[in-house]
Amino acid sequence: MEKGKTDFVALGRAIVVDPHWVEKVQHNEDEMIRHQLTTSDQHTAVIPTPLWELILEVEGWFPVVR
Repeated sequence: MEKGKTDFVALGRAIVVDPHWVEKVQHNEDEMIRHQLTTSDQHTAVIPTPLWELILEVEGWFPVVR
């Protein structure tokens, strides 16, 4: 990626857990990147209710602290 030769990068979970992941990486703020959700994150992360319910239902799909 540093050399601009990456065709595709998948960041699905990373972006859901921390919507500002890209900006934090660009500014070398790796220590500020969130790696898990908490049960109160649905509204702050703007996760639609059907997706949020699925995230909580499927064990191990997303890291969630309960």
